[in-house]
This record gives sequence, C-alpha cells and structure tokens, in this order.
Amino acid sequence: MSSKMLSVVIALCMSAGMNVCAQKNTQTADAPGLHVDIPTKLDKANVVVDLGHLVFGGDQPFALGDIHLLSNDLREWNATGQVIVIFHGDAAYLVLNDETYNATRRVTTGNPYKGLLNGLMRKGCNLSCEAPPQREIIGVTPTFFLG
Repeated sequence: MSSKMLSVVIALCMSAGMNVCAQKNTQTADAPGLHVDIPTKLDKANVVVDLGHLVFGGDQPFALGDIHLLSNDLREWNATGQVIVIFHGDAAYLVLNDETYNATRRVTTGNPYKGLLNGLMRKGCNLSCEAPPQREIIGVTPTFFLG
C-alpha cells in the first residue's frame, strides 16, 4: 500500500472516530442528569453547626442561608430538638454587637448580619461564640455580643 493510500485510510478512520465521539457527546448532553428526590421529614433533630470559616455567596455568609433553610424545615415539620451554631475563628465577628463590630471592622455601619442572626434566634437557633478571651477582636465580656 502506498503512503498516499495509507494517509487516506488513516484520515478516514480518524474522521469516523470523531463522528462517533461527537454523537456520544451529543447523546450524553441530551440525556437527563441524575435526579434523586427522597422526601425527608425528621421528628427529632439536634444539629450543631461549627462555623469557623466563612464562605460568601455574594455579600452573605453561605452557611447562614443554609442554617435559615434548616431551621425553617424543622419548624415546618414540628420536629423537636435544637439547632446550635458555634461561631469561632474568622467567623466570630459575625456575632458582635454594632459598637464592637464597628471598632473591630473599622466601619460605621454596624453589624450587617445582626438582623439575620436575630431572626435565627427568634426561630429557636442557639448562637454561641467560642473565641478565646485573649483575642482583641472579640473582646472579653458578653456585652460585646448580640443580645
């Protein structure tokens, strides 16, 4: 077989292979994804959320949205138990009162998360700050925290 003929055969094989791959990719893209929907309703739930590192979704800490959804679900289900959120590390400043928040974050706006956190407390969530007292950012008395 000549080199020209060999080149043509290789090109045809490659072309056929690319068509097969393209068809498989199209079929995969058109196929519905895996969807699992298992309804869950808890009668009792004791949940502890360890919030020591913040991940933001826009301007809001992502975890606070999830905690809000969780507390709503537990209330709708009339579940017994409690949700406890422990703030520490770089997330501890979220629970500061306005005056301490302003001094710590060097702003004049007050704590922008206060309303959301007070709403969680009204829904029965318990908030706790486990910051060591030697950290200047947190302060040393409970009066520095939301109430």
